[in-house]
Amino acid sequence: MVLNDRHDAIEDYIAFFAQHDTQGQAIMAEQIDSPHPLSIQRMRNIGQIADDPTGYVKRWLPMLYTNMEIEALERQTSIAGKFPDAALAKKILSERHQIPN
Repeated sequence: MVLNDRHDAIEDYIAFFAQHDTQGQAIMAEQIDSPHPLSIQRMRNIGQIADDPTGYVKRWLPMLYTNMEIEALERQTSIAGKFPDAALAKKILSERHQIPN
């Protein structure tokens, strides 16, 4: 959502988690020793990422690019904007072309 500048979708995502019963989740999480964050924590995390996504994107972009289809990765080499990393996309494409079929 951040990469595509979809702040409307981010707000919808936060609203989705806001509908959950945080107290009920906390009780359930404690009973089953769940490692998953509660909805309120997810809302906070999503909001922080939306407010300043640079560090988050920088950390995850290599993994995203490594798992992208070739066509999507090729588009990343020519997209203008704050987050696309054309050099990284080209490097990963180059590495893929060196792998024998």
